Amino acid sequence: MQGSGDQQDASSALDPAAVAALAIDWTTACRRMVADMKVAFERFPTFAERSVGVGQGAGGDYTLVIDEVAEDAVFDVLAGLAKEHGAAFTAISEERGTVEFGSDQVLVIVDPIDGSLNAKRVAQSYSLSVAIATGTTMADVVYGYVYDFGADEEWVAKLGEGAWLGDRLLDPAEAGNDLEVVGLESTKPVFLTPALLGAFDGEVQRIRSIGSIALTLCQVAAARYDGMLSLRPCRSIDAAAGQLIVREAGGVVVFGDKANPLAAPLDLAPHKPVSAGRDRRRAEFLLDALA
Repeated sequence: MQGSGDQQDASSALDPAAVAALAIDWTTACRRMVADMKVAFERFPTFAERSVGVGQGAGGDYTLVIDEVAEDAVFDVLAGLAKEHGAAFTAISEERGTVEFGSDQVLVIVDPIDGSLNAKRVAQSYSLSVAIATGTTMADVVYGYVYDFGADEEWVAKLGEGAWLGDRLLDPAEAGNDLEVVGLESTKPVFLTPALLGAFDGEVQRIRSIGSIALTLCQVAAARYDGMLSLRPCRSIDAAAGQLIVREAGGVVVFGDKANPLAAPLDLAPHKPVSAGRDRRRAEFLLDALA
């Protein structure tokens, strides 16, 4: 597993309310979010209904009604957790931005819909992504949860304990098959440059594009894909959970800087592209191909 150096007890320097936040059963909480989001989605079953705009989110994207109802469902659960458990944390989310629930010692990095275009078009796949962190960078994420609404798959990772797809513990020794299948994200045609495709020639056999960074990272975690690459800088809300799932499943993730691969900040700004592979060679090759 790709680590961040010497790991200390995440709760050792936290106040009691922040410790209470870490003690929450986050998988159960995320399942509540998923259930409430599914109910909300049923109110908007068509492309036309989901395409209604309601403003601009804190992350800068145009907010659709489908984004708003998903965000409402997630924050209703978060508010309930803070009250029920006496827990304190700060949530960072695409639409609402930074929302404090009493403490910034524990961060909840959430993207209610990663893959918003797919969700708007009522197409597979899109996901809920939730990460819990005790610091301000990707290296500080201690829990990750991704739910695929299209495939009905649940991905969970806990720092130092492993990653699961449903009830199955993912095997860190699974090597995949060189670069037989690579997932690309942020795939506007203009970003598929001759230089990129030339670097892939003779190395990458097939390209896939799901339309969700979180879900593409999860495919690498399960060795369904041998690697992935975002063609543009990504935001922490899209990748914070998925990157831990990859790492706990034995893969390697790099956020634009091979010397400091997990230094990307946990905020709303797009900083650097993310690459991942079943090993470091593949993750770094994909990143280099983008240069």
